[in-house]
Amino acid sequence: MEFIELLILIFLSVVAQVWIAVPYGIAAGMNPLVVFAVAVTFIFIPIPLILKLSEKLEKGWIHSTVVWFRMRGEKWVEKYGFFGTVIGVPIASAYGVAIAGYVLGVDMKKIYLGIFIGLLIEALFYVLAAKEVIELI
Repeated sequence: MEFIELLILIFLSVVAQVWIAVPYGIAAGMNPLVVFAVAVTFIFIPIPLILKLSEKLEKGWIHSTVVWFRMRGEKWVEKYGFFGTVIGVPIASAYGVAIAGYVLGVDMKKIYLGIFIGLLIEALFYVLAAKEVIELI
């Protein structure tokens, strides 16, 4: 594995997330376990920053909007809170789920754990799928 391929994988993980990074890593001939670990790790790293930024922004001019969303989303959070974060990762991306979870008032621990589990499931799916496609070619 070349260093430049690893840097590209890291960049794709942060910017394009799992659905681009994992197939690239598998197609580049990298070890699937390395691809899996790098993708999950480097997608997860910005999550605390995104949540802190959301916290800072809420104290500013969007506070009333956040309160409005929390009031309307309360029943959904009670019903789907943790499971919603897990299932939301493949649909809305880890970053989108972090912001939505914060805006809707989901507990921070549930956001972190849900995103991490969702990333594990999504990355595993893409590793297995990409590996099979590459083997067919």
